[in-house]
Amino acid sequence: MENEKGALAAAMALFQGGLAPLKPTHQADIPTKKGGRIVYKYAEMADVLNHVRAGLSENGLAITQSCTYVEDRLLVQTKIMHISGEEEIGYFPIDAEGDMRALGSAVTYAKRYLAVAMLGVSISGDDDNASAATDRRAPSRDRNKWANDEKNAQKYIGGIRACKDADELREWWLNNSEGISELNPDQVATIKEIVSRANKEMEERGSEQPAPKPKPKPKPKPEPKPKPEPKPEPKPKPKPEPPGEDPPPPETAEDEFKGAFD
Repeated sequence: MENEKGALAAAMALFQGGLAPLKPTHQADIPTKKGGRIVYKYAEMADVLNHVRAGLSENGLAITQSCTYVEDRLLVQTKIMHISGEEEIGYFPIDAEGDMRALGSAVTYAKRYLAVAMLGVSISGDDDNASAATDRRAPSRDRNKWANDEKNAQKYIGGIRACKDADELREWWLNNSEGISELNPDQVATIKEIVSRANKEMEERGSEQPAPKPKPKPKPKPEPKPKPEPKPEPKPKPKPEPPGEDPPPPETAEDEFKGAFD
């Protein structure tokens, strides 16, 4: 088919004219430390593609997504193509630091955001409070607010991946949920989806960990042995007296008698 100028725009008009809002079917249920629960619905990337695939095909449209580098910066590229040869290309920057899971979450968020934005998909939800808050802010919203929202959303995603366990994730959500509600509805839904997945992964990882081994009880110290009583010193044996001179023999009775008259 020859390249017909304006064919892409005409096909997109027909496609969007028959496109109904996407209703989220996934539900997250996160318990809080105070005994309450955070419950909300969200749509995954697969839900978005399944919602638009038939309409794209009927109007000669196709969508492709990939990662590319532009001036040493990682970008997610989304391309909407028409059978006439016309195409529309969009880019989304990836600002993710840390492990591959953080990078994967950022890429998934960028793909979903670009697909929803470029195809004109609207997502309906049951979060009436968030919707009402967004409507009240709409008249005073600066046009640059959406660009700032994208940067803030990336920071929130990095904060989610920095949490080490489910308790820390719940505490993070309580501290940041108010700020997240200030973002546009698509970004709010995406961040909620990432929180739900992270919470599920952390709880599964926690249940697989073996219970900590009990610490061994300290061995009792041996009682000190009683000191032996000191042996009494042996008494010195008395030295025998040296033999003296023999006493003179006793006088005889005759001598005694004689002496009596001297």
